[in-house]
Amino acid sequence: MATVLDVMTTPVYVVGPEDTVSHARMTMLSRDVGRLVVVEEDTDTPVGVITKNDIAEGNARNEPPRLRRSIDSQRVSRYMAGRVVTTRPGTGMREVAHKMLDEGVSGLPVVDGEGSLTGIVTKHDLTRHFSESGSGLKVNDIYTSGVTGVHRHSSINHVVKEMRENGIHRVVVKEDNGFPVGIITRSDLAFTEFGEAASGMREKDVKMTRKVEKGGEKRLRSVVRVNLVAEDVMTEDVTSVDMNFSATDAAKLMLERGVSGLPVLGHDDMVGIVTKTDIVRAVAEEGS
Repeated sequence: MATVLDVMTTPVYVVGPEDTVSHARMTMLSRDVGRLVVVEEDTDTPVGVITKNDIAEGNARNEPPRLRRSIDSQRVSRYMAGRVVTTRPGTGMREVAHKMLDEGVSGLPVVDGEGSLTGIVTKHDLTRHFSESGSGLKVNDIYTSGVTGVHRHSSINHVVKEMRENGIHRVVVKEDNGFPVGIITRSDLAFTEFGEAASGMREKDVKMTRKVEKGGEKRLRSVVRVNLVAEDVMTEDVTSVDMNFSATDAAKLMLERGVSGLPVLGHDDMVGIVTKTDIVRAVAEEGS
């Protein structure tokens, strides 16, 4: 039987509680990871975890713009999840999947008998394990129905509002006909550079040009700020699956495309989404 030791990720990238959030963000970007374990200086004992979602939620706190401070000056300790839920190398897959679901986390630091950090096991690791399991499940057996969607021209503030009110980490971006054209996650919002107007609306710069003379080269005229919309930050080229698609093949697609969810199509339109959380739930229910 597979254990955490067989699937966990090493090495583990870490930060200190007094490091800046911008340093944590740049570490995630440069190492292509979604979370960092927070350890005290000169120790291997985890005291917290900071994720892309933590940064997104911290940036979206309901504070007026004049009171918000740049992540260059914010400390990791203010954004991190301070309650550390860990696991051991010998823990079985079903048990670790249940713990992730029960605790509402997407990764667990792995510690040895002395509490020292030795690795991390994430939903990504369990998805990889499931993709190799030979399970006979179909997408129809595990997907989540009733997914929240927004129009491609919806404002980013509307996207954030939908995520908050529905307690979700992603929304599907739809075309006028309801067909999915993209996905926006909390991570996308955390790692998108945008300005903010006094009204609180997220903005982008648009360069306006003019020709110096008829038929001549276009030259920069001015920079105008306009509101950001969903299509500005969404992940495009979304791969969709139907309900009869193999669940293990869906897991392989997520790994290949570097995404955490795939829209599920019915006969005429989108009926839901299958995510890494759904995969973890399938792992937790294996053999039950």
